[in-house]
Amino acid sequence: MADHSPAPSLHGSPSGMTAAPAVPAQPSVNFLEYWKADARVIKTFLGHSHGVWTVAFSPDGQTLVSGGVDRLVRVWDVESRRLLRSLRGHTHDIRAALFTPDGQTLATGSEDRTIRLWNPKTGEPMKLLFTRYDHNVCSLSLSPDGLMLARGSHNKDIKIWEVTTGTELMTLLGKDAYDHHWSVCVAFSPDGMHLASGSDIGKIKLWEVLPSGEEKLVHNGHWQETPDDTSEERGFFVEDDGGFQKPMDYWIGALT
Repeated sequence: MADHSPAPSLHGSPSGMTAAPAVPAQPSVNFLEYWKADARVIKTFLGHSHGVWTVAFSPDGQTLVSGGVDRLVRVWDVESRRLLRSLRGHTHDIRAALFTPDGQTLATGSEDRTIRLWNPKTGEPMKLLFTRYDHNVCSLSLSPDGLMLARGSHNKDIKIWEVTTGTELMTLLGKDAYDHHWSVCVAFSPDGMHLASGSDIGKIKLWEVLPSGEEKLVHNGHWQETPDDTSEERGFFVEDDGGFQKPMDYWIGALT
């Protein structure tokens, strides 16, 4: 990459051969780099006026979306690097973006405390989810069937909505003394039955989604912010006490 600053978000293409990291939220950095699996930069996307917080590929790998400090969701054609459209509506930094599995809906979350659903092909807004008196949205995750949307925020709880209706299904609340810390990232398990969350102090939790919404496992890991970096096809990856990566299936297996 152009500098050695942290990348707050990383998203791999459906083929697994390329990845697009979001560059730091600094006014001097306003581009996206598209990487091959051998860490070679093959494309650069220019257009944001300020830093980029989040990126996401469409399921077919042909479209890339990005969002950041300039409050715009930008939709790009991957092959040509052409900016297809800019989506306006958020009033603060955009921190999360993702597509539904069918590619027909784009969800974005912002520090303006809203989640917006868009038609990525037309740019038309489809639905607005308010987080009421909540805190900034900083992470989103969709269940594999695309029916449930979870959000992590600068708050101690995790909320889950039904995508088609916008109905709030549940709020997940922890049990221990550290649960006043932020849930900075969330990710569904491949079967959609569990949700993992990471906090700003490095604590990782595994929740049963339906029907109970119960906290099942807690992993302390390293006492540092947990980055928002998940692999939707291979499962979760978490950092253990030795600094190595292990599949979240390891933790789910402890429940059975």
